[in-house]
Amino acid sequence: MVPQRFQEGYDIVRRLAAAEPSSANLQRDVWTSMFRLQRFPGSGITWAQIAAAMEDMHRRGVLFPNDVPFLEQGMQTWRESVA
Repeated sequence: MVPQRFQEGYDIVRRLAAAEPSSANLQRDVWTSMFRLQRFPGSGITWAQIAAAMEDMHRRGVLFPNDVPFLEQGMQTWRESVA
């Protein structure tokens, strides 16, 4: 079961990030919230979704350079989860 506070936080940050797509900070908050949620069974968040969100951020130029290793790790984890 997903703790309600994590789900509510994710919902809020998603709305804020959608309203301000050029904000690297808000976009980062989205993927870090997704990362927290994917640890809980029934969250509905997958590594594929996290990697896709981060790739989209990278394409749009809003992924912090320091977060690129996390993107690579997320892609690797996703590939391993489907292998």
